[in-house]
Parts: sequence; structure tokens; C-alpha cells
Amino acid sequence: MLYNSFLMVKDKCNTYFGGNQAWCDKKYMQKSGCGVVGCANFILHQRMNTNDFSCNVEKYHISKENYLQFVEHLRKYYLPVIPGIGMSGIQMSIGINLYFFKNRMKMIARWGCIHWKIWDKIQSMLKQDMPVIMSIGPNFPNTFGRHKLNLYVKNGDKYEYCENVNAHYVTVTAIQDEWVEISSWGRKLYFSKKEYEQYVKKHSNWLFSNILVISKF
Repeated sequence: MLYNSFLMVKDKCNTYFGGNQAWCDKKYMQKSGCGVVGCANFILHQRMNTNDFSCNVEKYHISKENYLQFVEHLRKYYLPVIPGIGMSGIQMSIGINLYFFKNRMKMIARWGCIHWKIWDKIQSMLKQDMPVIMSIGPNFPNTFGRHKLNLYVKNGDKYEYCENVNAHYVTVTAIQDEWVEISSWGRKLYFSKKEYEQYVKKHSNWLFSNILVISKF
């Protein structure tokens, strides 16, 4: 679990749990901009908890307008998105490392870790107050396959199915036993660790379905 509250995006009377690529003006960003949104979530969470408010971040909150301006800044200068394809984990690591360097953030990113260490690595990053950018990868080798991972909402003590996804980046904000709490499309959602592992083994692979490992120095 994160030490500080995760970034909230405010739009008039509505408050969202992280960002949502569907807010973007460009259609290809609406479809393939989840990687940029994940990076924006991470960077803004770090900035709001280190008193760096140069992106118009207030403590734990940012307006939707300012959030989208920052997403566009990342897309334009650091994290180009290929229409219809999106962005690979390796491309993401290169772009966010460039951002870290230019903005003097003492961090370094690399794509992926050994799959049997993935949950321990996520927990380690969360304990350092770093949300984790995670990929629910595409089907592989049949990239046109329709197999997807189930996502859930929490209703009291119960987890209820709401939708399913593949080829999508999410931002992990907590792990609660079997359940992984994420930010996706501006919502707090969950997935099962067991179901994620089964999806990757049967329908994807650990190169595409993995995490952006970020270390502080």
C-alpha cells in the first residue's frame, strides 16, 4: 500500500482515482494512451508528495485541465504514442528515464522483472510510496486473440465483475492478499493475482505482461 494518498483528479463536482485516457482530445490517445497516463500518474504522485508543485499540483489533487496538459506534455516530448499500437514497455522506460534526467528526479526505470518476483517487487515499490505501472499485455502469439483479464469493483467485502481488458496499462496502488488495487480510466478497480498469472501463462507472455521497475538513488 502507498504511504501517501494516491493522486486524485478533480473535474467540477467529480473526483477521479488517477487519470483517464478517454479524456484526451486525440482519438488515438483515447485508444492507446494508457501508457502515458500511467507515467503521468506516477510522476504527479511523486511531485505532490515532495512539495514539487510546478505542474499545478495541490496536495493529493490536480484539476482535470492541468492533468491533461501534463499528459500532452509527456506525449509530445517524452512518450510518443504510435496510433493503433500504443507504446511498448521498453519505449516507456526510455521516455520516463529522459524525463527523470531532465527534471533532476533521482530515479531510474527499466522494463520488467522475473515473473516469480513480480508481486514482491510491486510490494517493495509501494512501500517506497511509488505506484506501479503494470501491463495487462496483448494476446500472444495471436495478437488478434480476444482473451482478456477480468476487472472488478469492490462492494463492501465482495468483489464484483465489471469488465475485462487486454493490451492495457494500469497503475497499481495496493495489494490486499489475493487482490490488486489499480487505477484505470480514472476508477478504482481490482483484479485477482491468480487470474492475472493464468491469463499471462495461457494467453500472453511475461515480456509484454509485466511492470515498469523504478528505483530511487
